[in-house]
Amino acid sequence: MIRPGLGQLRALAASLALLLSAGAGAAESPQAETPAPAPANSVEMPLEQRLEWAMKAYADAAIETFARSSSPRERWIAGLMLADKAMRGGASPEATEAMNARAQALFEGVIADAAKDSTLLFWVLFDPPVRGQQEGAVWAQARLKVLTDLQRLEPDNAVVWLANLPRRDDPGAIPIAIDMLAQAAAAKRFDTHFASSMRALLSAFERVPLPKDWPDTRQLAGWEKVKPEDVRIIMAVGVGSALAMPYLVGVQWWCDGNSAEHPWLPDCRKLTQTMIERSDAIVPYSLALALTSKLHAPDSEQARNAVVLRRRLAWVVERGMQQVGPGQPVAFSVWRKAWQKPQATELSVARDLVAAQGLPPEPPDDFVPAWDKESQ
Repeated sequence: MIRPGLGQLRALAASLALLLSAGAGAAESPQAETPAPAPANSVEMPLEQRLEWAMKAYADAAIETFARSSSPRERWIAGLMLADKAMRGGASPEATEAMNARAQALFEGVIADAAKDSTLLFWVLFDPPVRGQQEGAVWAQARLKVLTDLQRLEPDNAVVWLANLPRRDDPGAIPIAIDMLAQAAAAKRFDTHFASSMRALLSAFERVPLPKDWPDTRQLAGWEKVKPEDVRIIMAVGVGSALAMPYLVGVQWWCDGNSAEHPWLPDCRKLTQTMIERSDAIVPYSLALALTSKLHAPDSEQARNAVVLRRRLAWVVERGMQQVGPGQPVAFSVWRKAWQKPQATELSVARDLVAAQGLPPEPPDDFVPAWDKESQ
């Protein structure tokens, strides 16, 4: 299975985290509601420090914008950003405690509004806001409540059943897994809500005013062609990259290895086909292609088709997703436009990025996927 990325785009998101972490050492007031302005002599600062101030100011402005929003999704994003800011350290113990408390309050205030929003429920599912999370039973119960809501809202979505898969070595796991896999196999789609999450994040960050003191970064390695408005995309990708898909581990537990010896083999086969045909994200699509070769005979039509699709996937990831960013063929604006299309998925975006460069949709005969080169 490949680990797809946005190349320079996700690298910049990582750079953002480093920049903000580096600047976190300054004392922060627990009551601070607005970002501190850059010093009056900021023009004389080293370029990296000026960029740090601009990015930090934007992040702080985003937190305050979202925290005051009427949108439950935006308030949840504010909580995520506050919790991340607290986790990165550098602030006083009092400030860190205040940030965590404020994040918790934002999370708790969203729960009542989340019951009808599947995308938001997916965000809540993997980190339900409960007091004293060291109490595993309390956390598990909160997560089960969210999962029950999702199963009610989206019974035709395989993901909401897979999220309840137990470990293979858990006591009594087999009957539960058989039931969950049957429910997932009967589903009509595989919606991780990654695509809807990315659109929601991009839309949210559009509302945050751009930094007023954005420095000229043309001489800063890795940031040569980054424009002020690109900070919105960088920030959205940074938050979006943290959206986990741990339920895919459960799929591997039950549909990999010796699954062919067990009665859930037909359901695993149906499930992986749905993942190939109806996934909104590249990671489950890639996983399904890898599992198909193990769930079907090597000379079967399914296995042969998976090899073809896997090569096409490598093409659009390597020539599309990994070509976004400064110094790369694909500008941030092109990537964003691809996501704005109705019903866009991560795979459709990757294909659009290939097309935007005038490249063919199918890999040429001499194309060798990177993973094949690495295995040689």
